[in-house]
Amino acid sequence: MRLAEEEVRRAVTTKIEPEYPALARQLRLTGDVEVEVTISAAGVVEKVTVKRGNSLLSNAVVSAVKRWRFNPFQAGGKPVRVNAPMKFDFRM
Repeated sequence: MRLAEEEVRRAVTTKIEPEYPALARQLRLTGDVEVEVTISAAGVVEKVTVKRGNSLLSNAVVSAVKRWRFNPFQAGGKPVRVNAPMKFDFRM
């Protein structure tokens, strides 16, 4: 099942913010990272796929989001796996 980013973010129970990589900070690198997240029926992140963004920044996003946990999503009263886009901004 596909959900909007806002809906998925409301269901977060454990959230680890992506750390701004030291090298990216040193290079004054900014930008957006867009990922596709697959969340299991139990609310655990199964997969994070980078859709767009600098690799230094996107690695930080993938590492953090893999540790997020969510309230399980339901369809028809049963827990379901969901996919959702997510966007992260890196600004100095």
